[in-house]
Order: sequence, then C-alpha cells, then structure tokens
Amino acid sequence: MTADTRRWRVGTHYGIHAYAENPGKFDDEPIFTAHERDTAEQIVFEHNAIHLHHHDADDQPADIQVGKLLYEVARLKVQIRRLEARNEDLEQRGLSQAGHLLKANGDLHNLRMRLMDLAGAESSAMHRADDAAGCDEADCV
Repeated sequence: MTADTRRWRVGTHYGIHAYAENPGKFDDEPIFTAHERDTAEQIVFEHNAIHLHHHDADDQPADIQVGKLLYEVARLKVQIRRLEARNEDLEQRGLSQAGHLLKANGDLHNLRMRLMDLAGAESSAMHRADDAAGCDEADCV
C-alpha cells in the first residue's frame, strides 16, 4: 500500500472529519471520522508533517525531523488538554465530596448537641426528682 501524498485537512463543521484535498476537483475525498476534534487534528497533522515531506527534494531528512517534532508537540498539547479536562472533572468531584463531608460533619455535630441537651435534661430531671423526695445523692444510696 502506498502512502497518500495528498494534503489532508480537518473539516470545519464538526472538526472530527478529515478530507484529502483534491485540487481541481469539486469535492475533497473523505478519509476518516474521529470521535474527538483533538484526535482528528492530531492524525491530520501527523499525516501532513510526515508523509508530505517524503516528496520534498533536498533537505528531506531535516523536514521529516521537523515534522516529527511538530507532531510530538501537537500530541503533547492534546494530552495536556485531556489532562486539564480530567483535572477539572476530578476537582469538581472533589468539591462535591467535600460538600457532602461538611454536611455529614454538621449533621453529626447537631446530633451530638441534641444528645448533650437530652443528657443534660435527663440529669436535671433526676436532680429535681431527688430534691423533691427530700434527699441528696449520698442519702439515697
């Protein structure tokens, strides 16, 4: 199978379709559809940076090296975008989890306060009952 020597481009509508340019013809030829814009851009960039330079004349090796470096830069940019999106997602999840934790801690605090109030009320009621009976704790043992 021979390499496609035509220049590829990413479609402008969704940015996920790639086409091979057909100079002098009405339509460019569809090549592939990717799931994400970054993936389509990366594949097209790689094709154009590497495959098109095989037909340049004098400084072919330098062009190929530049093409490979440019492809690597594009690939790293795609990875950075993906990591930034993942980081944002994890940050949102973390904030959500922190909110749940704060609410649970607040609920626990409120329950402890109610328990202390109930324990205090029970203790007061016992003291009032003892006082009403006319004895203190030492006499009632």
